[in-house]
Amino acid sequence: VITDLKDELSTYISKNVQRENAVALLRKAVKFHADQIIDRCVVVVASNFAYLYDVSFDFVPYEWFLKLVKHEKLNVHREFDFFLHVRNYVVVHQKE
Repeated sequence: VITDLKDELSTYISKNVQRENAVALLRKAVKFHADQIIDRCVVVVASNFAYLYDVSFDFVPYEWFLKLVKHEKLNVHREFDFFLHVRNYVVVHQKE
C-alpha cells in the first residue's frame, strides 16, 4: 500500500513540475531519492536552464548533474553562464 501511494504521488508531482517549481522540487526529490521526480525535474530544468537565475546545483548528485548538462533539451543562451554553473559545481565537489 505504501509503495502504491508513493508511486501515485510521484506520478502526480512529476506531472506538475514547471519552470517555477522545478529546482525546489529537484532539491526535495534528491533529498528523498525520488528518481522519477528527479528525472522529470532534470528535463524541466534543462529545457528552462536559460531562464533560471541565482540557482546553484551543488545539492545534485554527480550522475544527475551529468544528465542535466548533457540533456538534449538543454537550453543555454550564453555559454559563459553555463560554464560558470559547471565550474562552480566542480569546485564544490572536487574533493569527492
